Amino acid sequence: MSTTQLHRRASDDATAVIARIGAGDRGRDTPCAGWDLDALLAHLIGQNHGFADDPAADWQASADRLVTSFARAPAETTVLLAEIRPDGPGRSAPGASFAPVVPAADPGDAWSRTLALLGRELR
Repeated sequence: MSTTQLHRRASDDATAVIARIGAGDRGRDTPCAGWDLDALLAHLIGQNHGFADDPAADWQASADRLVTSFARAPAETTVLLAEIRPDGPGRSAPGASFAPVVPAADPGDAWSRTLALLGRELR
């Protein structure tokens, strides 16, 4: 069996398992320390997109899915992006893209609040 065939088989097997995940399962712990099922799935999906053949088309497809999901969600729904969890353990890891949340320098300014959520400050 070729590597491509093995990859397809592994992907199909993973898809069958993931299809059985219910909404109540997404916060469950995984064998990966500090990762719940939701975080692990977001990571795996991100890795799949990292091998994209057509980044522009893949971006558009992901943006369309996101816009559709936002439109269906109740306005009070909390949204946590996969790599930007304000409480995630990765926020303190060496080389982390984002640091733990800090107080906003100017809470009335949207840019200041955004930077604060990413662990950054206005300079």
